[in-house]
Amino acid sequence: MLNGTCGAFLNDVEDFPRLNPKTLLAASMAIARFRGFLSKVDDFHGVRNIFSCSLKTEFRGRRQPRDEATRLLFERISPIGDPTASMVPVLDQWVKEGNEVNKSQLTNIIKDLRSFKRYSHALQISMWMSEKRYIELTSSDISVRLDLVSKIHGIEEAESHFNNVPVHQRSLEVYGALLNCYANAKCVEKAEGLMDKMRDLGFARGSLVYSVLLGLYQQTGNYGKMENLVEEMEEKRIRLNSHAYCILLNAYRTKSDTSKIDEVLKKAESDDVYGKHWSVYSNAAHGYLEAGLVDKAVTTLRYAEEFITGDRRNHLAYEFLMTQYAKAGKRDDVLRVWKIYNKKKRVLNKGYISFISSLLRLDDIESAEQVFDEWKVKGLSLDIRIPNLLIKHYCKKDLLEKAKAVIEEIISKGVKPNEQTWLYLASCYLEEGRSQEAVEAMKKSLREATSIDISEWTHYNDVLEACLKFLKEEGNIKEAEEFVQLLEQQGNASPVVSQRFLQYVTGENPKPEEQ
Repeated sequence: MLNGTCGAFLNDVEDFPRLNPKTLLAASMAIARFRGFLSKVDDFHGVRNIFSCSLKTEFRGRRQPRDEATRLLFERISPIGDPTASMVPVLDQWVKEGNEVNKSQLTNIIKDLRSFKRYSHALQISMWMSEKRYIELTSSDISVRLDLVSKIHGIEEAESHFNNVPVHQRSLEVYGALLNCYANAKCVEKAEGLMDKMRDLGFARGSLVYSVLLGLYQQTGNYGKMENLVEEMEEKRIRLNSHAYCILLNAYRTKSDTSKIDEVLKKAESDDVYGKHWSVYSNAAHGYLEAGLVDKAVTTLRYAEEFITGDRRNHLAYEFLMTQYAKAGKRDDVLRVWKIYNKKKRVLNKGYISFISSLLRLDDIESAEQVFDEWKVKGLSLDIRIPNLLIKHYCKKDLLEKAKAVIEEIISKGVKPNEQTWLYLASCYLEEGRSQEAVEAMKKSLREATSIDISEWTHYNDVLEACLKFLKEEGNIKEAEEFVQLLEQQGNASPVVSQRFLQYVTGENPKPEEQ
């Protein structure tokens, strides 16, 4: 999986005018034709919020509020980072002060909040919009709310919300939003049942709808069903869009079936409307690379370059190409693409992440350090992910002092290290036999790691286990208790798991089990 290189292509559906289902379907197909779709994961497989997605944007590069009133209201809302905090008092106070508030302002703010994954606040504003301001919701508004309800409260609540939508408002867009919720939750049977209903209603007529189900089958390993769905599309003369091609290519990459990759690519090359897209060639190249066909992958990547258009999101192409060329060991191509990227686009943080990570993959530390120094004076937002790339690499190379120097530098500039920063440092301390310092670094990591499921983070578990083992060998029960208490308080372990950790330290268990 590539790090930080890809995002979604599709604009939020709420940007569309209020269209009837037939016109909306045509508009959706046009978007598919000219832009394609990408997924939430870095190698473009899967489906991400096709009907109600929001683009991840860097703070400095995000869309600015449309008018002064919207900007001022957003400035009140933006600093409230606690997802449990209510937006209602803020909105009520805004109105009490005599300020105007309209639907356009609220939907724009909802968009911004979604782009920063502040789903709870976005949902609160959506509910306030209809319950306090009595603003009539369009199909687009309902679709966005469905997506938010699913993210915050789960799929059952989303279903309940859908069932309460008046029948006359259950447009293609609303059905598509629910289908996307099922796909994100990997509810195959429910998605298939809804797709049957959409067929009956005449909504399953375009590649957009089919792409959601294709992506779900690919994500869940239902490759037979995926191929059957493609056959159905062919029978109905529904053309694959570029996103659908990418789904198929990634499915066959997962299966290491290069002959199937060849077939899909051949079909795409004969499709002048949808197939000749840089993302299609890049995904094929990714499959070839993973199969060890480096020369074939590089040739395919160079074809991909020919189809990079002037689209305002073509930065994704350059970022992905750099990471792929780095995987292939082609340093000159990485530098060449970076030069083109720098010339044609204003490079933001994601571009620097792709370039620096590509250089480090090639073990070109000196160049990576030069680019890091360039980034520091660019005036972009101070994104911790960028110094973390160097810190991680230094720690892997046992360059502890260099890693510490970067951490000290970013702290002096007001950048707050995150859980990964301290994890890398703790790991490096352990390699050097400085276990007590590793424990201290790990404590800092735990304080930041409020959203990490440590049972699914292998490296985190390894370092955690090493720290607990050290405390056990030292007989430092008091510090071990403090360590485990911090683990539980930050929500990274249940009381049962915490108890097992303590039993391990006190000798009651032979190994610190997480399960």
